[in-house]
Amino acid sequence: MATKTMALRCDSLSLAKATILTLRRSPCNAAIMVDQPSFRTWLLAVATIAADTLAGVWWITAQAERRQDWHSLAILTSLTLAQIGIVAIWLAFRQVHDVWSFVLPMGALGIAAAIRLKLATFGGFSFVDYACRTAVQMLGTLLGLWLLQHTLWRWLAVRRASRKWEFSVGQLLVWTTMTALFFGLVARSTWSAGELMPLTAMSGVCAPPVIAIGVVINSQHVARWYLRLCAYIVVGSLVAICVAYGRSYILVQLNVEFILEALLIAAWVEWSGIVPWPPDSRIIA
Repeated sequence: MATKTMALRCDSLSLAKATILTLRRSPCNAAIMVDQPSFRTWLLAVATIAADTLAGVWWITAQAERRQDWHSLAILTSLTLAQIGIVAIWLAFRQVHDVWSFVLPMGALGIAAAIRLKLATFGGFSFVDYACRTAVQMLGTLLGLWLLQHTLWRWLAVRRASRKWEFSVGQLLVWTTMTALFFGLVARSTWSAGELMPLTAMSGVCAPPVIAIGVVINSQHVARWYLRLCAYIVVGSLVAICVAYGRSYILVQLNVEFILEALLIAAWVEWSGIVPWPPDSRIIA
């Protein structure tokens, strides 16, 4: 009788333990998973869409009144590039890849290219040119974060042992198709004087990846929130100075664009869980 009672207790404890482990939140970045968004993620998404809408209305109003307003142009460009960076960071640190890993980047790329075409940031660029330039900037962020995880910055590796590189035949077909589409974009892009137009002004091409990677590093290795805020502003400002390259007439516009981009990326990195590192990894007081 005592043995049977002991066995029932063990079974009850095992069942309770299994239930607790099942209800426990996964340590991966589940907060940004499309199928399990957190309340904070919803707030960030709503705030980002509202900012996009307001910036778009501001720019359309300026165009209707035939005013040259660089503020709305800089803000809308900043919001567009920031969201491309957010998608790239989310994809770089996501541990489980599903259909959203393919749909979301492609959708973000197409929308960003359409917006940049409407803004006409670069004269003579077609939709394909903007798509190619935006794709290179997204790939730059992905490649940079991947290199950081696997080379010098070992502390950037997120649960390396639990990450599995497993792909089905369908996923491999999607990846190869996306690769072919990218090289198709490059092939159909405009060439001018022997130079690929989407890669003109290389400092501008490199700026969004540098900002995104700088924000990720600062967010995880600066402990105090006010120091992190200052670091984000410094990252955006330094990139603006490098891109301006002595052109003082455009320095203010670039500062507004890149600092806002850094702050929006930082908001998602800090509050949404797309980079799921423990707080004790921050080493600077």
